Amino acid sequence: MYGKVWEQMYTGSLCLNGEDSWKAIVTFQQMIVLADKDGFVKGNVHYLSRTTMIPQDIIEKGIEILEAPDTQSRSTRADGKRIKKENGGWSIYNYMAYRNAVDEEALKAYWREQKRKSREA
Repeated sequence: MYGKVWEQMYTGSLCLNGEDSWKAIVTFQQMIVLADKDGFVKGNVHYLSRTTMIPQDIIEKGIEILEAPDTQSRSTRADGKRIKKENGGWSIYNYMAYRNAVDEEALKAYWREQKRKSREA
């Protein structure tokens, strides 16, 4: 599969998880690549480790961070969590927004609209 990886992954709030930030980023990159067209990643931790050749302890820590709320995240959806465990895998929140964004400006416009909607709520 093919997935878009944006610069914000390296400069956003995901980087604020101390020395384990890189584990979350590496895990998230792999999940984006392995996701289906709807942002679902099938399997379990062992499968992800075996498929990506990334040690299981790194994947486990990365998933722990990605499933946790992030109060610094620009996304208000699911308290800033990036993934959700379900149905034998994980769903990536905001996958479609990133997948459908053609460029950086389109992505910025998306986030402005999300912020506007959250202010109205």
